[in-house]
Amino acid sequence: MRCGESYFALLSDGSRMSAQLSAKLNRANLPADGGQVFCELDIQGGTQRGQSQQYIAFCIDVSGSMRGDKIENARNAASQVLGSLNDEDYVSLVTYDSSADVEYPATKWGGMNKSDLRNAISNLDTGDYTNISDGLERCRSELQSLPGGRDVAKSILLLTDGKPNRGQSSESELRSLAQEMSDSGISVYAAGLGTDYNQDIVRTIAEGSNGEWDHITSPNQIMDFFDRVIYKGSQTVVASPQVHIEPQGIEIGEIYRRQPQVQEVDVDRTGGRLRVGLPNLQNQQTQQLLFRFEAPSGELNTQRTVANIQVTQNNDILQEMDLYVNYVPNAGQYAENDVVRARFADAQA
Repeated sequence: MRCGESYFALLSDGSRMSAQLSAKLNRANLPADGGQVFCELDIQGGTQRGQSQQYIAFCIDVSGSMRGDKIENARNAASQVLGSLNDEDYVSLVTYDSSADVEYPATKWGGMNKSDLRNAISNLDTGDYTNISDGLERCRSELQSLPGGRDVAKSILLLTDGKPNRGQSSESELRSLAQEMSDSGISVYAAGLGTDYNQDIVRTIAEGSNGEWDHITSPNQIMDFFDRVIYKGSQTVVASPQVHIEPQGIEIGEIYRRQPQVQEVDVDRTGGRLRVGLPNLQNQQTQQLLFRFEAPSGELNTQRTVANIQVTQNNDILQEMDLYVNYVPNAGQYAENDVVRARFADAQA
């Protein structure tokens, strides 16, 4: 697949593949001395057939600051949102204060005694300190024990109203933990409640695991947060996809994601090949990556491949394309697509 084309590949059974890859350059035609080029990659989800199975781990702060309306609303929200699960989904419940506890282990929703889980939720009570890392570790253990699948989302729903003061508490430590979650195919959807939590840490945990984060101003918004995450999980067509970029004679600097949330992404550059983790790809959703590079000089009236790009999941190649530039003698062919450059600047700001 060459740059600028767009199509659905076919699986061995003839069905449509679940991801589509295309690219836009701000200028594909260059003079002989090359120059700076901006690139937009669009990764689009295929059409979903029914709701996808998902594995959910609630990770609820029960530190002392959650007493009163906060813990009561957390109980009510967790109990009510269970009605959004399908029989094939798995759910677990983890709480944390000074340390973490598995209040209910990962169990298939359709085969469990639902009153046992609802009782575990209604009995949640507050304790002392805030050990977010232990809560995340316990959730990871619950989710890792379950089998995966191309469209099976593994999600941690993290709720906190405070700053971590036990366990791993620095931003760098929690970023590393979040990246480990992402490498395990687990995304953290994190919500900070009120005004006393550490926003940088909540954002770091979510973005580092290719999840999302939200600010909740009042306890009655907890239900909306839980419900939104579970709905997104049910729309997954590719869980934890990755983009691999193999530069050919170019250097690629920072890479930004513009959709679904604007941020600079972490890039693994091992062996000269760039690897970028993406959030779960949802039904007909488009995700965008933006980067720039310096195209080298080239012979006029030739075409040069500057990168090979793949969308993968668990080392399976879902889509693949070559990115190329043309060297042309006519200055009238150097017209620029200003939209791509503007989107890069917007994401960088």
